[in-house]
Amino acid sequence: MKLNHIVHPVMIILISSLVTFTFIVCSADDLTAYPNPKKSFRECNMRSFSSVCDPDKILTEAERYRLNNDIVRLAARSSSHQGDFCQKRGIEAILAVTRKGSEQMAKDLNERWNLDEQCKKSVIFVLSADDRKLYYSGKENTELSDAEFKSITESQQKNMEDGHFREALTNIFKEIGEKNAQKGGVTGNKSGPRAKPTKNPLDNGCAHSQIFASWIAVVLYIFTCRRILIL
Repeated sequence: MKLNHIVHPVMIILISSLVTFTFIVCSADDLTAYPNPKKSFRECNMRSFSSVCDPDKILTEAERYRLNNDIVRLAARSSSHQGDFCQKRGIEAILAVTRKGSEQMAKDLNERWNLDEQCKKSVIFVLSADDRKLYYSGKENTELSDAEFKSITESQQKNMEDGHFREALTNIFKEIGEKNAQKGGVTGNKSGPRAKPTKNPLDNGCAHSQIFASWIAVVLYIFTCRRILIL
């Protein structure tokens, strides 16, 4: 049996395995695969459309439903009885729970889901369980500044570090609603942190890995072809 008859199939298998492995590993962090609880509630481990998504079941079912109720209360607390429709409207929020999250993930989800296009008062909270942090991204009329969010979350740092996520988030959502209510609702003159659009919503490291794997596959294929010709 000629060597080139062996080399060619082996290299094809190696190339296919490399590319497949890279895409499988990255799929867990692919933001397009993260479910929206307003649409794919079953994938979020909820029984109906909600504002909480926990694909990995990091929280208990009771905790998920308690936090969903807290988010409903946040919308009520941050609403106003004065002004036009958008000024009266409260904050619409979603809590995305994951093992490893980031501020960039919150921004990307906020842009992709675009919850409140009319009034721009939506917020995406990302609970990163492994590093025990809460990230957020708010549209421009949420009336929640970076400094305020940092101050509120720092007051619950002990609960977060101890893994008492439900208690911490309940207190955080309550304080955010109360602070917003004290301001008399959103007037449109102040701005919270704007969720900036990103060039690539999958720019979490996996996209780069996939490109790198593709280049490696091309190089290996060229090397294989040259090897076969030489033999």
